Amino acid sequence: MMLSATKKKYLLAIYELCKDNGEVRSKDIAENLDVKRSTVSKILKELSENGLINKESYSSVHLTNYGIKISNKLFTEYLLLYHYYMNEYNMSNEIARQEAITSVCEFSELGIEIITDYIIKNNVKKQNSVQY
Repeated sequence: MMLSATKKKYLLAIYELCKDNGEVRSKDIAENLDVKRSTVSKILKELSENGLINKESYSSVHLTNYGIKISNKLFTEYLLLYHYYMNEYNMSNEIARQEAITSVCEFSELGIEIITDYIIKNNVKKQNSVQY
């Protein structure tokens, strides 16, 4: 399934916000993404139609198993890029976070795969070249 950058951002936000108790309110998503609740409602409806979340009217949002799988992949890519930006480019936490989110959400799946493979291979090379 091809997800828009907006849907990816929402999935990342939901994934992060619900990691403690498995659910999140649309109000919390709106605050996290700094958007209106009406916008959140529209995107949540689309995510539900795509089988990524479960949400009943006026209740909490839960990721489906499929939503967890997709969100976990996005979050793993985000973490890899976040640490890479911080370590290789000396970005602050906040800038690295924003750039990593933008990268994961805006780049194509192929682009992200190429970048993350490159990062992993270079980190392995660096680790193998360390002299003891």
